[in-house]
Order: sequence, then structure tokens, then C-alpha cells
Amino acid sequence: MPYGLIILSYRIDLDAEEIEPKFVVESKDNMEEDVDVEKMFSLDDRFRVYYAHTAGESGASGGTGAGYYTGRLRDSRCSIISYYSGLMKDSKKPEYLVCALIQPDESFDIFKDIMEEYRNEAIRLLDKLGDNDDKLIGTKLWKEVHDKLDSTLKYVLFQMSRLVNLNNEQKIAMIFNSLERIAILRKLAQGPIAKEKLREFMEQTALTLYPNMELLLKPFVACDLIRQDWSKGEKDAKTGRIKGRGEYIYLVKDISLIRVPPEEMLKKVKEKKSPFDDKDFTKAYLSSIQDYFYKYNPLDDLDYKDSGDLAKILLDPDTYDFLVLLRFRAYPKKKIPKVGYGETNIILKKLVDLNIVTLIKDKKDEDWVMLLSDPHAFMLFPEYLLENIRQRLDPQAVDPILKQVALQHLNYLEGTYYEKREF
Repeated sequence: MPYGLIILSYRIDLDAEEIEPKFVVESKDNMEEDVDVEKMFSLDDRFRVYYAHTAGESGASGGTGAGYYTGRLRDSRCSIISYYSGLMKDSKKPEYLVCALIQPDESFDIFKDIMEEYRNEAIRLLDKLGDNDDKLIGTKLWKEVHDKLDSTLKYVLFQMSRLVNLNNEQKIAMIFNSLERIAILRKLAQGPIAKEKLREFMEQTALTLYPNMELLLKPFVACDLIRQDWSKGEKDAKTGRIKGRGEYIYLVKDISLIRVPPEEMLKKVKEKKSPFDDKDFTKAYLSSIQDYFYKYNPLDDLDYKDSGDLAKILLDPDTYDFLVLLRFRAYPKKKIPKVGYGETNIILKKLVDLNIVTLIKDKKDEDWVMLLSDPHAFMLFPEYLLENIRQRLDPQAVDPILKQVALQHLNYLEGTYYEKREF
């Protein structure tokens, strides 16, 4: 659960006799009344985060500094997600830090998308104040900007609190929404692996320099996809050293995130109630579904791009709520319901662009919003692992494993073979 959000401006007067940089709180909101993110974010930690940004290699919009930073605050011991506006060349505008303080065991990536959207909105609003924002304090424009900042911040904090309580299909989406976790899934599909080896793999592939394996594996554990167990190893006959000792990770269920036909809406078609009492409308809708799935093949998604797009839909609270509504009902475009705080037209466009939703005209030439393809998570038994394990028992294999490790994996697979998980 996040502790709260805070926006800081960093100001420095280079023309003053004594250069004294300072941070000013532009807006903040706390999840709980007894928690104050301003006090949690000490001055020393503010400078540490600021310097971590400015020491970065790249910036945006002609500025300098790394725009995105995650880490642990030293004084309060909580974690932080921070976005930096960058130092703008030839400008006296303040630099801004848009930050979320979260619990130390919380995953950063689950909040990344919504924080990016909020960062963009916050900087857009603050830019209205221009270079001389100090002189505008108390004016109508200054008040309008900060009122909007405060209301937007409350909305983002509410959405972040929702993201903490994910259902099963959203937990699966967390894996496909992360390049690091997709890499882990692919690696685990090759067979058992020592946790330390997996960490080295993540570092060597340059996906993450200092991987937090507990956080990366969190959705795998939450979805019961893996088992973790200790191997005592065995003594090498030639060297006398113990090999294969350590904690191993075993994949026991595979997952996929694909599109399926809109099952509930197809049931509605059979009921022949409005709008499906119109034969031409029904024919057009069914033809759209048939045409789409005639061309769709989930096996073409080898790079998981489509799975990643679907994951973003499932992990966006407002978009997900809208999707759930469309699973059970069709809506005239001019009467689509508002969900949460989001802009419904923007959400609709996003779903249409991704071929999740289509628009069908009725006999009055009015558009109806119809579900075309429904994102769905599946859990499968990884039968391919049996052959992978057998091949890696060969001492001459590229990455051989010990017999005791192979047997342990087979025992876990046997124990989960008949398990069923509903989404």
C-alpha cells in the first residue's frame, strides 16, 4: 500500500550572493491521516534522490538527468518512485520531482504506468506558471493549478490503492507487463534453476543491474506458479567440491494471456434482446468476431507484445472496470457509462485501437460499443518441461542438472498436475 504522493520543486538562485538550494512542496496527499509523506521524505533523502536523477545519462525535452528513479530512502526506510522533470536549458523554471512513497516490500512496476501519466499531467499543469511562478503565488492562476494538482493527486492515490488488491488475472498480467518477469518465465520454462544463477542471468542480460529477486518473483509466488526448495548438492568425484548446492526455483504451472471470443456477449446474441433483435446488427457483430479470430493466432505472439498490451489493459483500473462492463452488456456510444475518474472517450479509443472493442451501427445509424476480443489469462500444465528435464540430466548437456534436482522438479509437477485454477 502506498504511503502517499508528493510533488517537490527544486529551486536555486544562481544570482544570489549565497547559493542556497531549496525544495518546496507543491502538493501532497497521504493514504492515512497519521502518515505524513512530507516528514517521511527527509531533506537528506530529497537531495539523494535529486542527485540520483541528475547523475543519470539521459533526460527528456532538452533537459538533463535520468527521468525515472526507484530505490529505498535511507532515513524512513520506505521505497520511492520518483520522476524528474529535468533541468531545462536557458530557462529559470524550477525542476520538479513527482514522487510516490510506498512500502519497502511493494513492487515498483505495478505503479509505473499510472505514475507516468500523473507525472505528465503534473508537469503540464506546473508549466502553466512559467518561469516566474514565485510571483504568481496567491493569484487565481496559481490557485487553479494547485487545486487541480491536489484533485489529480487524490485520484492517483486512490488508483494506486486499488492496484494493491489485484485479482488472479491481474496478477498474471503483472508478469506480462514486465520485460524482466517475461525473461524469468522463459528461463524457468527451460527447467529448474538455482536462484543465484537466475540472478546472474538477469544481470548478464542487462535487464536489471541489481535485481530484487523477491519482488520480481512475487507474482509468480502469488499465482502459485513456482516452488522454491533447497538442494544439498553432491560431491564432485574429481575435485571433491560440492556442486549443485543452493536454493532452486521450479516452474510447476505455465501461463498465457491471450484473446478469446466474448463468451457472455455471444450468449446475449441468442437471447435476441436489444440490440440483438436487429438481424442486420447481429450479423455485422458476429461477422466482426469471426473475421478477427479467423486471422488471430496467439502462437504468433512470440515476443509477448500482444500479451504486454493486454496486460496494460488489465492493470489500468479504469480501463479494466470498463472492460468488465463490456463483457456483460453492449452500450450505445452516446450512452457509455463513466468509470472512475478516467476519460471514457480516451479509454474507448485505446480499446478500439487494440481491437478489444469494435463499433457496430444499428438501423438508426447509431454506433454501439461492442466487445470484440476478451483478454483472458490461462494456467496450463507445462508438459514440455518433462523433456527439458530429461535432456538436462545428460552430463554433456549445455546446462546439466543433478538427478536430485530433476527428481524434486518431477515430484512438484506430479503434485500439481491435477490442480485447477479458475480466473
